[in-house]
Amino acid sequence: MAIAPTIERFNRTERGLHWTHSASFFALLITGLFLYFPALGDLAAKVYLAHLTILNLHVLSGAFYIGGPLLFWLLGDRGSLRRDLHALDVWDDDDVRFLAEPGAILAEGHDRPPAGRFNAGQKVNTILLAAAAIGFGVTGLILWQSSHLPAWAGFAVQGSVNLHDILAVVTTALVAGHIYLAALHPTTRPGLAGIFGGRVSRAWARLHHPKWVAEEEAIGRRATGDRRQTAVGDHPVGDVDSAARVDAVEKLRADR
Repeated sequence: MAIAPTIERFNRTERGLHWTHSASFFALLITGLFLYFPALGDLAAKVYLAHLTILNLHVLSGAFYIGGPLLFWLLGDRGSLRRDLHALDVWDDDDVRFLAEPGAILAEGHDRPPAGRFNAGQKVNTILLAAAAIGFGVTGLILWQSSHLPAWAGFAVQGSVNLHDILAVVTTALVAGHIYLAALHPTTRPGLAGIFGGRVSRAWARLHHPKWVAEEEAIGRRATGDRRQTAVGDHPVGDVDSAARVDAVEKLRADR
């Protein structure tokens, strides 16, 4: 059977979560800039956009920043999200090598440490962004309710202001680097198709995520074999769905 020239990288649940998180982040960034810089606030006032309106938009964007991804967990394909969390949580020697040679991802050659579904850089970026989201949520809630807090809690409010600002700078830098690698750098840009349409070039995936492609192809071969057995009257086995992929991958690793 001919192998398709593309491979599914992200399904609709994964893409929806990504774009929900991205859109809400940029809404927070833009409204936050208008709140932080007086000159931008004055500019907004000239077009009758009041400070309180911008603040309310910032708070609503923050609620969506935290709650939007949770909706995809509740209503979407949780099996695929569990698979992603598992892939982000598992580290091996190749990930350590990758962190020791971070420039390898930008190289044209084939000597980069082999990566699984996510390389070590993507894992670190995701962990940092997730931690920042929690930090934004906690500090943002304190700042939002600061007028209702007792006077003795002033140190917590000021600390939240400082941490909120630091998180904004660090997170913006992380997102800028992510956008550069995803959309601009020639060796990694082909992967951008996966977050738009779901599929990427199999040849590109084999170069940048060879261990993941090998696992997916092995799972596909097993699923094809099971379907053939079913067709000739053996025990009925359906397609391997996303919820079963983690178990399948673990079995493959155990067989090695």
